[in-house]
Amino acid sequence: MVEGTTSNCGTMTWAGGIRNSIGCSSTLMANEVTFTFAQSYTKVRYLCKLGVFGRYCYDLPYTITEDPFSGNTVFDLLTETTKDVTLPTLTISVLGCYDTTWKVYLQADNSDMEVTSPGIFTIADPVLTLSSTIMNYSLRKSLFGSKTYYFVGTTATIPTPTISSQFSFTIDFQDACQSSTITAKIFGIVPVKFDISETQTEPAFTDSVDATGSLAQGICGEKRITLDAGAPAFLTLTADADPINNPFSLAFDHT
Repeated sequence: MVEGTTSNCGTMTWAGGIRNSIGCSSTLMANEVTFTFAQSYTKVRYLCKLGVFGRYCYDLPYTITEDPFSGNTVFDLLTETTKDVTLPTLTISVLGCYDTTWKVYLQADNSDMEVTSPGIFTIADPVLTLSSTIMNYSLRKSLFGSKTYYFVGTTATIPTPTISSQFSFTIDFQDACQSSTITAKIFGIVPVKFDISETQTEPAFTDSVDATGSLAQGICGEKRITLDAGAPAFLTLTADADPINNPFSLAFDHT
């Protein structure tokens, strides 16, 4: 603690063995006193007695004004892994007295998104952070679409907390894979003689998103091909361990 140092709205001085402080101005309210020591002594004894006088926060009249808010957001699930949405703000006339805690809910069922989707929706004032994994196909599918959410703030006023209005906004989770089409191709079986077996390979199928060349091959997932019901038993299809990038095999075995 250094004589005459001003921190925020108070000044601590040393005078006649009694430590007097100058309080905040009429627009500010002190809510804590911090002592910082930097001494080489092994002991500090009988440091001081401290008395703090003044009006408490809950003893002061206050007003809470909801500031204008717009949080509509677009999240491209194929190119983005995180996106921040700025939280609403409140103007409280008594500065520094009351904290506000924010929650985010899905409008369709009023579910708390930090509870139902932990790690995907995370609030850390002053933002809501959205998170997704590009190669997590099931997660992308569950998020896809435009949905309406709302924020609600709880201000710790005394004796009763003050609940804000619902601040509505939309998140448009976009995923071009949801409207992509598989690229058609025709292939035939290499002619073989009776009682002879043969295996041929065919390139993995692609889709219209792959065709753009702007995103990772197979970002829309694996394309599977199967034989129709009733196909002859001597025909078999076998996928590669990497069905996105490597060819599949078509076997003819009539031995």
